[in-house]
Amino acid sequence: MKIFNKIIFIVLICCVFFSCASTKTNSLMAPVMGETDSILMGDMMPVALKAVEILHHASPKTKPIHELTASLYVMYANAFVQHKADLMESSDFELQYSEKMRAKMHYLRGRDYSLSYFDRKYKNFSKNLLSKDPELEQLALKKLKVKDVPAAYWLGAAFLGAFSLDPLDVDMLSGVGSALAVLERAAELDPSYNNGAIWDVLVAFYAGAPAEFGGNV
Repeated sequence: MKIFNKIIFIVLICCVFFSCASTKTNSLMAPVMGETDSILMGDMMPVALKAVEILHHASPKTKPIHELTASLYVMYANAFVQHKADLMESSDFELQYSEKMRAKMHYLRGRDYSLSYFDRKYKNFSKNLLSKDPELEQLALKKLKVKDVPAAYWLGAAFLGAFSLDPLDVDMLSGVGSALAVLERAAELDPSYNNGAIWDVLVAFYAGAPAEFGGNV
């Protein structure tokens, strides 16, 4: 009941934000991105995440909420699930593996929300992007504009985050090329986005992944 009351409270607060026509995704994320108390962040993140997801389903045509939901899932997967799993002792292998698969699940939720965001903007975007047909992939990528860069960043980060945790998953491997293509297109459109965040992801992948998986120093 206490958790339910917290969710309702956060939903009401978020509704106030979304009642303003000038609301931007970045302003909604500011309280989350700017919080320096890691314990507070850890306590509030799951509740905030589900509250935003409720808003998403209540207002599926609101584009900023798509991006916000996707980004929160990626951040939660990375900072609050995968990071903790990486710090576990090797003797806790089973628990560590379980938590990494949980992180993968959240990355994939972020990926799916990102794809949903683009499908609402551009017809057949995800179908073309994931078709494995170079011409159709380029057709999808050419539709991206500068204002799409933040959502493209989260899409690529979600894809590669999930892949990094389970590189032998055939479905993950087949999507790596598309994720890289999205990030490279985003870097082309806005190379300085978020102080070089796109380049951070690309460099980390190309430098760390085996050549057969797309790595290229």
